[in-house]
Amino acid sequence: ILPIAVAYVFWQVFYAFYRRLVNEGLKFGSAYFLKRFLVMISDSYFHLWYLPTLFWLVLTAWLLDKALSPAAARAAKLVLVVALPACYQLPYTVKAFPIPCREHVMNLLNTVQPQMVTGFVGYYIAGHYLYQYGVSKKLEKLIYILGIVSIGMGILFCYIRSQQTGTDVQKFYENYTIAAFLWGISVFLFFKNHVSKIKWNEKQEKRICFVGSCTFGIFLIHVLVRSLLHKAGIDSMMISNTFIAIPIVIALIFMLSFGAVVIIKKIPVLKKWIV
Repeated sequence: ILPIAVAYVFWQVFYAFYRRLVNEGLKFGSAYFLKRFLVMISDSYFHLWYLPTLFWLVLTAWLLDKALSPAAARAAKLVLVVALPACYQLPYTVKAFPIPCREHVMNLLNTVQPQMVTGFVGYYIAGHYLYQYGVSKKLEKLIYILGIVSIGMGILFCYIRSQQTGTDVQKFYENYTIAAFLWGISVFLFFKNHVSKIKWNEKQEKRICFVGSCTFGIFLIHVLVRSLLHKAGIDSMMISNTFIAIPIVIALIFMLSFGAVVIIKKIPVLKKWIV
């Protein structure tokens, strides 16, 4: 939990500085700069929502393990019963009443997003069930078909709605949609039942494990790399054919982010706490 918290604070502050200085060009040290900076660090930068959620999921995993075990203490079960509904109820309660500094309190709750944790508990239990018990071959094939069809339909519906509205639409394959659920289960089962059976030699295992150890840092830094590439004119619109442009941009973002993380990992203190 501590490395997650430290990484969140570091990158939240870093991206707040970056946005205020680069995007708005505010004078460093001015009163307005400080005000805008404090506002930005009170609300998660768009991809950093994952870290507070991961923090709560780690805690929820411990609570579920304790509360759902046969020998669970009564106190642990009571905490779970009280805590999970509270995750949903607290934001609505704060929004409903004119409490002091309500806007800042809501920003803090939006940063932590406790209600998202309870929404993900079902995925937790589904993953545990699939890992522990698995499914039949016929059901597995059906899940693959449904996963591919559902994510394809989700992308198609988003495309159609985007064309109709002239805005970016993602709601047909977001976290709590059927498409995300079926696609997530499909990927999970494919890696569990097939990729896990591939025999790697020692060198390949080391390389795979090293890349895996860098993915957390790549996730944290890739938005910065994407922003810098965009300012240099390198994005999905750099050529007329986006089917070609998007894979190129994805590969560039991954490689540059990976390279940056490899460099950071050579710095003793930073490698432990920010990537």
